[in-house]
Formats: sequence, C-alpha cells, structure tokens
Amino acid sequence: MESQGGEGGAVDEVGEESEEFQLLVAYCDRRTWQRSSEYDILTGVAYRLAQPIEYMDIHVDGPEEQNASALDGVADRLAQIADSAQISEEDLETDGLEDQDDVIEKLVELLKKSGDKLNEKIKKNTVLQQHLQTAFNYAVFERVTSTLQSLVGLDITDGSTVSKDRLQREQIAWAFEVTSRLSAVDIIPRRRALGFGERYVRLNHSAWVQQHGGWEKAFDSDDID
Repeated sequence: MESQGGEGGAVDEVGEESEEFQLLVAYCDRRTWQRSSEYDILTGVAYRLAQPIEYMDIHVDGPEEQNASALDGVADRLAQIADSAQISEEDLETDGLEDQDDVIEKLVELLKKSGDKLNEKIKKNTVLQQHLQTAFNYAVFERVTSTLQSLVGLDITDGSTVSKDRLQREQIAWAFEVTSRLSAVDIIPRRRALGFGERYVRLNHSAWVQQHGGWEKAFDSDDID
C-alpha cells in the first residue's frame, strides 16, 4: 500500500474496499467521462435505440452490480450539487509562492476557477508544479480541501439562507470535486489523490452521512432541499 508521509503524519492505508473510496472512484470516473471529448453520448443512445428489441440483452443485476448502480446514483447527485453550489469569488491574497501557505492559496484559486483547465494551468506554473511534485502530502490536501469548503455558500446575493444540511451536502460534494480535479493532474498520482480524498471524507463527513441514513439516503434527491 502506498503511503505519503510529511507534515501531518503518514496517511492511513487506503481502504479500497470502503464505501467512501468506491464512491470517489465512481465520482472521478463520471467527471473523467464528462471531460472526455471522444465519447458522443447522442451516438451511443441512437445506436442503442436502433437495435431490435429481440436482440437486446436482458440482464438482471446481481448484488454487486446493484451496489455499483447505487454508488453511481449518489455520484451523480454529488456532481449535480457541486455544479450548483455557490462559492465565494473573492480572491485569496497571494503575492507569490514563497511558502506552503502561498502554495495552498494559489492551488485553491486554481481549483475554484480553472475547472477542466487546472492541469494546463499547473503546467504553466513551474514553481507550483515543483511544490506539488515534492511536497504534495495529506496535510496539503486537507488544507486545500477545507479552505475551499469554507468558501461554499458565501456568495449568496439573493438574500436566501442555506440550511445546515444543504451546506453540509455542498461541502461534501466539493470534497469529492477537489479529489476529482486533483486526481486528473498529471503530476499527482491518481491513487494518491483518491487515498487522500477517502481519508478526508471518512474523517470529516462519514459520521454525518451515517447519521442521515447512509450515502443513498443522505443524498436522496427527494430529501434534498
């Protein structure tokens, strides 16, 4: 098992069988699919609809497939929540990249604004790239994620209020989104990003999820305000 030491201590061994890890994989796969320009969903749907019904496979899902389908459903809802969450657009004060605080603030800004172009932006910033190659550990991931989560819900201008449960869901969704975006950066091993994400979600959010009936219930679209 890969572990990453450094500030904050060694990372827990990745629980690849944990529900959090499997859900992160489903979420990241969904985002990768969305970023891909090679797959044309309209072509796929048109092809499927054109098949004679007598030749279409009839298959009954087993328990493992049903669980995967349920995780995919939760991943879909998390992605929808992340896309709709409002995040403060106020810039963090970053004069340079002289220390780790500057690196974290710069990375938060890029994660917040660059979206799918994050990898490209990091490649153009050699100082940030070097920091990530040599010092990207769980402590950095934790600070980046918690800082970005703290910006969720701070840019609401229509006078509305956000319930605690809705804010919690949006912050959880952004923990998944941070993991997804970092896992797509070339210089960060995907499994390391997933491992950091699994640890962060498990330590900071799993208790709330279980108190609300588990992942499916906590993110049931009918129960989300």
